[in-house]
Amino acid sequence: MSEPIKTFEQGSCKAAIFANEIKQNGNTSTVRNVTIQKRYMDKDGNWQNTSSFGVNDLPKLVLVAEKAYDYLTWRKEGQKVEK
Repeated sequence: MSEPIKTFEQGSCKAAIFANEIKQNGNTSTVRNVTIQKRYMDKDGNWQNTSSFGVNDLPKLVLVAEKAYDYLTWRKEGQKVEK
């Protein structure tokens, strides 16, 4: 998997933005997608990721989603994406 172009974290919740180039009808364009996940430590002490959120995770989830949305919508078209 490619590296995200931008990440936002709040506590254990993280939103990562990925840029993927697609070719369609001879044209190449960039599609940006967002993944949201939570990190937790399992019973063996290993860090894991999940897309399941508890009630106390929801405010953090909303915050990282809003930050990702702001980043994607306020960025000027044609502007180089910062890391």
